[in-house]
Amino acid sequence: LGRFPHVRPIEAAVAGLDCALWDLRGKIAGQPVARMIAPSAPLKREVYASTGVRYDWRGDPGVLAAELAEATALRYRHAKVRLGTDWAADGVTVERFLDRLGSAMACNSTLSVAVDGNCRLNLDQAQTMARGLQELRCAWFEEPMPLELAHYRELRRTSGIRISGGESLGTLIELAALVEGGAFDIVQPDVAVTGITTAIEIAAIAARHDVEVCPHSWHNDLMTIANAHFMAGIGSMRPLERCMVQGPLQSAVLAEPLPIADGILSLCDAPGFGVSL
Repeated sequence: LGRFPHVRPIEAAVAGLDCALWDLRGKIAGQPVARMIAPSAPLKREVYASTGVRYDWRGDPGVLAAELAEATALRYRHAKVRLGTDWAADGVTVERFLDRLGSAMACNSTLSVAVDGNCRLNLDQAQTMARGLQELRCAWFEEPMPLELAHYRELRRTSGIRISGGESLGTLIELAALVEGGAFDIVQPDVAVTGITTAIEIAAIAARHDVEVCPHSWHNDLMTIANAHFMAGIGSMRPLERCMVQGPLQSAVLAEPLPIADGILSLCDAPGFGVSL
């Protein structure tokens, strides 16, 4: 198996239709989507602050600490950060990143922090980074390299931190190959890319291989709601990603603000997704 592609528009379109049909199905049945998947699904979901994208190494790398401080002030218990702007242009190394992250985490010691590599590192860099993140007790290391099965298996073999990925893949066959092949400790389907139907099938395969499910959820508040219903329905105990840095369309797609307080998202006990556009 070689490298896997990024999101294909046709799959995202099909995923949108699939989510709309689940919303319709819930409305016909008079049940929230989560309880169409599992009748006893809880309607509260912890979310994490997905951030760490606004700083640049040349301009103000201190923004990384400020973004974690923002998450702490909003009473989130979990956060995720990225690698900052282009490393080669600014002379950044894995060691320099780990030093900056460690300092930011020390100032926000109540946060559990994960790191997203956005497929930017090679295997040697990823292995060094994984050891450093394990020492910092980070929650997981997300997509450090392009999605090449052999490299992910080797990274998992040589590191002690949990490795996650799969956000850009829309088909069952692709995600199943990575899960069954041993690429991930945590698989991260996004119902905006897979649809809910395929995401449920992926979760079943993951359960058979002792792989956790924690969706990617970056797009807008409607898809945050859809991913939250999926997570509640399959019984995932991981917190759900909530992007902290999108523009106005993130919230404008919903008629009412996303009901998040102190890092907890409360799903509406109403048919379908329980929201109006």
